[in-house]
Amino acid sequence: MRSFVAWHGEVPPTAHRIELSEAMEHTATWVRRNVGLGVVHAEVIGFEVGSSWWTLFFERTVEHDPHSGAEIWKIESYSNRSSSWWKTFYYWPDHDRWQPVRITDELDFGDEVLEPT
Repeated sequence: MRSFVAWHGEVPPTAHRIELSEAMEHTATWVRRNVGLGVVHAEVIGFEVGSSWWTLFFERTVEHDPHSGAEIWKIESYSNRSSSWWKTFYYWPDHDRWQPVRITDELDFGDEVLEPT
């Protein structure tokens, strides 16, 4: 998950990962209630810089891409700036590499999926 955060670039590299003990005392209710392992989401991690914070919800699906063998992850992101997004990504654990799933891939798992380099 940290490799996703570094690769994606939304969270500044200077951001501090919010540990579970810190999340329990965080000033933002959203962070207090969501960071950590949960029943609804597989894992939620949080980061902060100054008064800015980001949370990312990671859910690994049971599916794999039939052409490349990549794991398929659904990821949601929320920040204190009221910005949010939800996307699906391929992940190759052996290469620690992420790639967004394109709409055509999501519909039929077409063979345009790139192999990790």
